[in-house]
Amino acid sequence: MYSQQHAAAMAPQKPETFMLSTEAQQALPHDAQVALQQVDNLKYFLISAPVDWQPDQYIRRFLLPTGEYVSCVLWNNLFHISGTDIVRCLSFRFQAFGRPVKNSKKFEEGIFSDLRNLKSGTDASLEEPKSPFLDFLYKNNCIRTQKKQKVFYWYSEEEDYSGEDQLGSLEEASPSSENAYITASLNSVADGQVHGNVVAPQTFNSLQTLSMPMTLSQPAMHSGAM
Repeated sequence: MYSQQHAAAMAPQKPETFMLSTEAQQALPHDAQVALQQVDNLKYFLISAPVDWQPDQYIRRFLLPTGEYVSCVLWNNLFHISGTDIVRCLSFRFQAFGRPVKNSKKFEEGIFSDLRNLKSGTDASLEEPKSPFLDFLYKNNCIRTQKKQKVFYWYSEEEDYSGEDQLGSLEEASPSSENAYITASLNSVADGQVHGNVVAPQTFNSLQTLSMPMTLSQPAMHSGAM
């Protein structure tokens, strides 16, 4: 897990668009180019979100093209992302691939099943029901319920994860077998490092985008659930 000081020291990285050359991108249909740019925007948020925070800032949000927000939350001097927001990222990614999720409940269950492999204290904070942290996340629409759950560190303590982009296997998957490639999507969301078969918050080191996220201070919380 990394603090604000580490986030500020991260070196900028060159944007990737699924490793396509400029010529290959320009040859794509307009809708495909827009979708790829939208994914790059999300990737930039995921790498840049922990950088340059104000002293009284506790949350930074990114508006997905789906109309949902993904949030980077600072709590106890550590950056976090909720499982719900990980699902939102992956659901949008499938939509950008032209494969919108047909069974949202089953899709979400599959992702949370994999996320359970992430360890409390190393990869996530295990929060008791209606803890102050869960209350803050709930009021800012980062989670749908305040039941006991893990909230994942934006970065993991372990720094030796290795993996490769799983985009190829995603492209070869049948659109009718979305749950068969949930794991591949979890591996590819960071276009790089993975923790077993699941997304590790440390993988966000390799993500970047081109848009400025919306920021909120702790007192300016949204009310209501998703």
